[in-house]
Amino acid sequence: MYQGCQNLMFHVVRCSDVLDSLKPYNLIFIQKASPVQGDAFDMAFVYKFFTERNEKTQRLKYIIRVEKHNNAFALKFYAARDRKNINKYHRIINAHDYKNLVRLLLTCFEVIPDILSKYPTASFVVNGANSRDLRTHTEENFSNNQRFRIYKELTLRKIGNRVFEHFYFEEASSFMLVNRGSADDINLEAQRLKDYLLDIYCM
Repeated sequence: MYQGCQNLMFHVVRCSDVLDSLKPYNLIFIQKASPVQGDAFDMAFVYKFFTERNEKTQRLKYIIRVEKHNNAFALKFYAARDRKNINKYHRIINAHDYKNLVRLLLTCFEVIPDILSKYPTASFVVNGANSRDLRTHTEENFSNNQRFRIYKELTLRKIGNRVFEHFYFEEASSFMLVNRGSADDINLEAQRLKDYLLDIYCM
């Protein structure tokens, strides 16, 4: 779910330095989407947002999909112009500087309180898709990739532990926010969700 700048290195220290000064883009709910044949989710909540144009970066529309699996929600996003591209969740877009990239990811987290207002015991899973540069035909490693590292820093700094227990899986570049109200045994629930979603989202 990251759209970034080519050859940009994401350091945790740099992320920490800019986080406090950044705000998410304006998030707009579009619709609920029913699954089609072959889909494994119950329904999807679809949102959109627009980045800001300036002298260095262009304005782009992004789509966020939050796919419901019982009481777990998988979050992913892509640039709307890539909606028909099979690599839309992996593509690098050389249109954003570092701060705009972080704002993209912050905006994705804005769906969490909206979903919680409808499903108070909802848990969330995010896979940091590895980046693919279709121009140079290069692909990032799957484990502990850039997107995962910056997501991890964002969750640690922006999402507390009162509602969620955090679980990170570096080998799969994935993490889960398991709702403390979803089960008596949070560790067992985390393992159940990981096992269930493993094949669906290639965690």
